[in-house]
Amino acid sequence: MSVILPHLTKALVGQIDTGGSKSISNRLLIMYALAGRDAESARLSSADDTLVLKRLITQKSAIYDCGKAGTALRFLLALKAYQNQRCIITGDNRMKERPIGILVDVLNEMGACINYTEKEGFPPVEIQPGLGLAGSVIHVDATVSSQFLSALALIGPYLSGGLTLVLKGKMVSSPYFDMTLKMMQHSGIHIERSDGRILIHPGKYSFTAFRVESDWSSASYFFAFCALLPGSQIELYGLMPDSLQGDSMIVRWMEKFGVQTDFTENGIRIRSEKIILPTIVEFDFIDNPDLFQTIAFMCAVLGVQVLYKGLDTLKDKETDRIAAVSAELAKVGVHLVKLPPRMAKKTNTQYYLQEGKANFDKIRINTYADHRMVMAASLLSVAGEVEIEHPQLVKKSYPDFFNHLKLLTRPDK
Repeated sequence: MSVILPHLTKALVGQIDTGGSKSISNRLLIMYALAGRDAESARLSSADDTLVLKRLITQKSAIYDCGKAGTALRFLLALKAYQNQRCIITGDNRMKERPIGILVDVLNEMGACINYTEKEGFPPVEIQPGLGLAGSVIHVDATVSSQFLSALALIGPYLSGGLTLVLKGKMVSSPYFDMTLKMMQHSGIHIERSDGRILIHPGKYSFTAFRVESDWSSASYFFAFCALLPGSQIELYGLMPDSLQGDSMIVRWMEKFGVQTDFTENGIRIRSEKIILPTIVEFDFIDNPDLFQTIAFMCAVLGVQVLYKGLDTLKDKETDRIAAVSAELAKVGVHLVKLPPRMAKKTNTQYYLQEGKANFDKIRINTYADHRMVMAASLLSVAGEVEIEHPQLVKKSYPDFFNHLKLLTRPDK
């Protein structure tokens, strides 16, 4: 299955609602489950990842198949370990290649009994009932995945004595962990944080009115379209200036590409004008890895040279996103290369350089079973006609993406 996007040349105009944040929704589901509450009224995301986690939380069988939902698997693993429930947690073939050893080791150290049923360090795993988790001081490698830290933090208040996390190394995707802690504090949990130590006091989640804000990661594609098609004006509902989401950074990043953002009563209004583009730009994705593909494809169409760093975690996503972006951009004459170590300037930082301008009439893009490759590749339609394979993958995070894109490109606009 594929979708063909015609060559887009006209500015985008209209209003859309990208839907509730997947990241906030998934954390809220775990918090509600621990509190024994129903999250139906919280404007949850309609993304497959959230629907999968919601279904699995209430499921009674002994096998929990998370499919492609990585966040669901990690959060569910910590939840079921706390619940001391005999079960098997698994996922699709790609999920079985995504490491979870750090999280399993920590949970076992806390008193869980978790064993691998196939490959050491990877799903599937079997949880066997034991003495149950106990609160303690846990040292955790923070350089691999902030989702491991969030999974542990979310169950922390329900452990006897609470939980202290001591973080080792520079944290990746730190805004996502900050989101977790802020949501917990908003829901009545006392947390102390200093010098790489997070002390989570015992407590119970208590909820006042909690409305899930819209998803900034999903909005990022329309920021990019706005930059590529000067004169565009798009209203995006439900996005907040004091957002919990780190990907709200897209507002600042896109200013250099001529996109201005105005916050309104209902969300934001973005508009663009033609500007003189920078010769080269630099981006650090250590805190915002989900924005990498958006920026990479946008800059390919613009022909802007880009220097990237902070791509460390992208090899273990739905696909190796660095390799996937490199392969597909090469088809349109844009090259993404890994720079030699001497470019790190003694900082142990790996840099990548992107050069070239997308040039084609028609192109077919492979998407590597990755929802973000699908949506980011749609940006190439500003350069020519694009055929994108497996468009249904967008259901994982943004089911209405193509409907919304069509709405903004209607002939009467």
